[in-house]
This record gives sequence, C-alpha cells and structure tokens, in this order.
Amino acid sequence: MKVTVFCLARAPELNKVKSRIAIESDAQIALSVYEKLLNHTLAILSGLPSEWDIRLAVDGYIPVSWRQRFDGFTCIKQGQGDVGERMDACFKIAFAQGADVVALIGSDVPEFTSLHIINLALACQNKDCALIPALDGGYCAIALKSYHKQLFHGLDWSTDLVMDQTRKILSSLGLSRKEFAPLRDVDTLSDARHFQLID
Repeated sequence: MKVTVFCLARAPELNKVKSRIAIESDAQIALSVYEKLLNHTLAILSGLPSEWDIRLAVDGYIPVSWRQRFDGFTCIKQGQGDVGERMDACFKIAFAQGADVVALIGSDVPEFTSLHIINLALACQNKDCALIPALDGGYCAIALKSYHKQLFHGLDWSTDLVMDQTRKILSSLGLSRKEFAPLRDVDTLSDARHFQLID
C-alpha cells in the first residue's frame, strides 16, 4: 500500500503563528508554544514507516536555524486559498501521483503519536475515510483512499461546525468512515497551559 502523509505547518516565525495565543499573551510566547508543537510533530513523523512518503506542506519561509530539523522530509509550499483549498491541493496531487491512501495532519496536537497516524492510514484498508476529531468540533487528521473534492470546499473552516459538516458530506457521497477518539489541539493560551507548553 502506497501511503502519502502530509503535515500542514507554518514556518516558525515571530508574529506568524498561533495568533490567538499571541493576542492572549504575546508573540514571543506564541512562537515558543508553536516551536514545541512543531518539534513534537516532526518527531512523530520521523516514527512513521520508512517506505511512506512524508511531506511537509509549509506556509512561510523556513528560518535557517530550523532547516536541519526539516532534513529528511520532502518540503513543499502550501498552495493559495483557505485551509480547505490548501488541503484539497495536497490530496489531489498525491492521488494523481499514484498514492493508495493519503493522510493529512495538523501541527498543533500534542497528543499525537506515530501510532495515531499509522492507525489512521491503515483504517482506509476497510473504510473510505478515517478521521481523528478535535475536541473543539473540527478534526486533527483525515485520511482517504480516493479523492473527493467536496470534502474541502464550502465548509466553515476554523469553527466548531467542521466535523459535523464533514460527516454530512461523507454520508451524502455514500462514503464509509472510521472515527477515532477525539484529541485536543492547541489554539488558545488555556490549551497551551493544559499541555504545559508555557515556561
């Protein structure tokens, strides 16, 4: 089974990451939190099967101090548009290149382990779609075994409606799904404190 895994990530730059945390505290704290989250995400990606195609879809300029940390991964630039359009571009290109399963994860989930991502992809052997919901009403990760553009357009991204909207689209398309236990991602200062990400 040919598996491609994308991670949507922002380059760790001051004033460019975790805007809600920056508003609640300051930009330096927001950057520090995001750097810890990104380090964790890169570590779990490193634990995935070596034959899988792992790609970092990066928004922004990777600082020189981080470039060695990104070695070993295929880095691509995120496309234009909202988050759904950028996700759509990842799935479209990977399936066009012959992937059997394509998974996409975010970079702000401290509870992620490599096993979460492995199980997500393997679930697509029996289901059309696998999802890890987020506690805030979105989802942390999605995997598909075929391309379905409808899943990425017309949704209320970055709201608590996304997971329910995704379920409805999957049902309307007649696609089966596997949902794993929800995880908590980090969007706010409260989330960061919960995971002890603030020094």
